[in-house]
Amino acid sequence: GGEMSVNLNRAGEASSIALWFWLGETSGASERSGELVALSDKERIIARQSADHHVSLTSSIDPVARTAQDLRADDWHFAVINRSGGRVTVHVDGAAKPALEFTAAPAGLAGKLRFGKGLQGKLDEVAVFNRALDTSEIAAFWKISGIGKYHARDAAGRAKAEQANRAK
Repeated sequence: GGEMSVNLNRAGEASSIALWFWLGETSGASERSGELVALSDKERIIARQSADHHVSLTSSIDPVARTAQDLRADDWHFAVINRSGGRVTVHVDGAAKPALEFTAAPAGLAGKLRFGKGLQGKLDEVAVFNRALDTSEIAAFWKISGIGKYHARDAAGRAKAEQANRAK
């Protein structure tokens, strides 16, 4: 029900922010959005939940660009926002290929970072790095978490339940 912020006094050409996010139970599904992180006053990564309880990520810089993944809002997801100069990439759930990519004004990671403004959900394990994480590090964090196994198990259970309902 709130937001977090941190003041950084280090500027650098490259940085990463890693965080976990969850937008809530299926019973509360509605169209809504909130910020995962505000990198600056103009640059924000926004989580948008649809009425069918799926979530996509967009950028305030390029709101037309959005993640193509089918992310369930009631699953925990791992996002890594990499910035190198003016290039910003967002990797979701350990994927090597960015789920979202855009160009912003070249800037270092300094000043106030804000997390969770207007977000109806939860953030966990937020970490800020003074360098860009490479794809092998992102994949390693995801693998170590073990959450991918739970996602696969839950997806299989949902598919089995849907198949049983269709057979009735």
